[in-house]
Amino acid sequence: MDYIIKGGDVFDGRSFFKADVALKDGKIDAVGKTDGSAGKVIDASGRVVSPGFIDVHTHCDLAVMDLIGAERASAEESAKNNLCYLRQGVTTVVTGNCGLGESDTAKWLGWARKNNFGAKVIHLVPHGSLRTKLFGGKQMLSSGEIEKMAGALDEEIDAGARGFSTGLEYSPGCFASAEEIEALARVCARRGGIYATHMRDETGPGVADALDEAIDIARRTGVSLEISHLKISAPLNGLTAEVLLEKIEDARAEGLDVTADQYAYDYGSTYITLLVAPEFLDGSVLKTKYSKVEYSDALRAALQIKLAHIPPEKIIISSYPLRREYEGKSISAIAGDSLRSPVDVLIELVSSPSPPFCIFRSQNIENVRAIMKKDYILSGSDGWTQIYGEGMPHPRSYGNFPRKIRQFVKDEKLISLSHALRSMTSLPAEKFGLKGMGFIKKGYTADIAVFNPDIFRDSATREKPHSYAEGLECLFVDGKKLPLKPLEALP
Repeated sequence: MDYIIKGGDVFDGRSFFKADVALKDGKIDAVGKTDGSAGKVIDASGRVVSPGFIDVHTHCDLAVMDLIGAERASAEESAKNNLCYLRQGVTTVVTGNCGLGESDTAKWLGWARKNNFGAKVIHLVPHGSLRTKLFGGKQMLSSGEIEKMAGALDEEIDAGARGFSTGLEYSPGCFASAEEIEALARVCARRGGIYATHMRDETGPGVADALDEAIDIARRTGVSLEISHLKISAPLNGLTAEVLLEKIEDARAEGLDVTADQYAYDYGSTYITLLVAPEFLDGSVLKTKYSKVEYSDALRAALQIKLAHIPPEKIIISSYPLRREYEGKSISAIAGDSLRSPVDVLIELVSSPSPPFCIFRSQNIENVRAIMKKDYILSGSDGWTQIYGEGMPHPRSYGNFPRKIRQFVKDEKLISLSHALRSMTSLPAEKFGLKGMGFIKKGYTADIAVFNPDIFRDSATREKPHSYAEGLECLFVDGKKLPLKPLEALP
């Protein structure tokens, strides 16, 4: 044996029991009472021994490949170890989500393997990136162009992708017809892949219709559907999560393979240009003409409506290299500091050549709780690889998984520990077809997290986001014990 993890409370992907877990040659060699010799024995008394966590919704590829493109060697080096995820117990990340990120599957997976990224990588082909690579900023595609993109998706699956994702609130995904998405979903269904969608609308007025569209595509194609970061933003019309959950459960009762994922917070983060209607945008930046006085009235009126849905004090700048002094401040605070109106500040930001990332405090915690209780909800952070100390990012990149356990299992007792761990381990492994992963069983890959359930917690907050999770004691990826002890000296 290489290691024996002795006397722990083992969660095997379904339930808990006391056992030893023996590891050999990157695999789980035995589960039960062990008496064989081992190179190293780890005393896991009073500790949870779980399959390593699988984060089904990250943007690690987008973050890392941006750093490589910018030739930021020191930042790239810092990102390689992916510490913000490893310290949470995450051993596998799914990338390429929301239609964003690296469309060259072989390039990204090759980089991750070569540079010892820490966590394993499962990749989805981002529809928006693939579409832009093939057709530039074109809005409507012909049937021949859709067929060409479907062929390109097939090739990316050959290169190792597990399916594809869409970001239908972003450009160019917002221009894609249901027929376009259906053509790609048929490829995935034929290849046994996943279709993960950031739906066309996540706000109170439109999210139910957007969910209907996604389910209809699954119904027509038979594709395995994953609803990304299920939520209701700005629920001003009184719509509750129960309406969405009923739609998903009806689809599942039909026999459709429909699940969803969720992060453990009641606020999200994305580009500030999500507030801007597609007709004003060229890709992810404002069309040049709307920076001119004669066209600005239309933009101003549209943004005023958005601010009625999400008040300016609830929009907080998280990352804006062009104006670092704005980071951590709300639109209303910036407006007050500069003696301007919130809409004037918003126009400045969306007109930027590189618009900022923002935190949007726009969700209802009761909806978060209602979604989390369901047994078909997977855990996904919607975060990305972080450069420690840079910007004011959403804390989920550092704390999503321990937060779910700390707040919703331990503090609120909303869900059981088994329920939480299943959403992080066996459920995503089964959904994404990750054979030999997600369970603690003989012969399975030795991806294992050992943590102290009494102190396993997130320490990252919105005010202090760069703070590693606490309470993880051991982490194995392919049977290799990662050097967590030296990391304890990190800030």
